Amino acid sequence: MNYQKYLNTNINVRNKKIIITGATSGLGLDALKLLAKMGNDLVIAGRSIDKINSAITEVKKLNENVNVSYILYNQDDLNSVNLLADSIINEHND
Repeated sequence: MNYQKYLNTNINVRNKKIIITGATSGLGLDALKLLAKMGNDLVIAGRSIDKINSAITEVKKLNENVNVSYILYNQDDLNSVNLLADSIINEHND
């Protein structure tokens, strides 16, 4: 689907580091692909390493130079959410 018409062209979302949850399927995956094409560094936060790896493969097909990393977390587990927050603060604070 082409989301280009929905983007506010006044917002600069190019060449940023973006952490995205829900990026392994559906709208989140579509957003991940669009953001990869725009040259952003991406961090996928998700609970399934298999789905994360699949999403990374799809993104790399669109932009082989994109920098994609991931953080494993489960939003149903408060401890996991706290670890996600710590990782964002300590490892992805740029």
